Amino acid sequence: MLQISFIRKNQKKVLLGLKKRNFKKLHLINEILILDEKKKIAQNVLNKILEKENLISKKIGKIFSSYNDDSQIKSLKEK
Repeated sequence: MLQISFIRKNQKKVLLGLKKRNFKKLHLINEILILDEKKKIAQNVLNKILEKENLISKKIGKIFSSYNDDSQIKSLKEK
């Protein structure tokens, strides 16, 4: 099985190899690369959301440890 990184770096070589094996749907290689790019973008968005969630959780933890009022905790949990 070929790695996506190998396909991206050696796209012409991969296409020639598939042609030798009479693979008819060569357009799938481009679709795979496009889907991989979309996956990377979605993963970056998810990572940013998780990073914000972790920061808010840390703030909640600090508030709990300092025994502040619950109004701050509720507002952070809503975020």
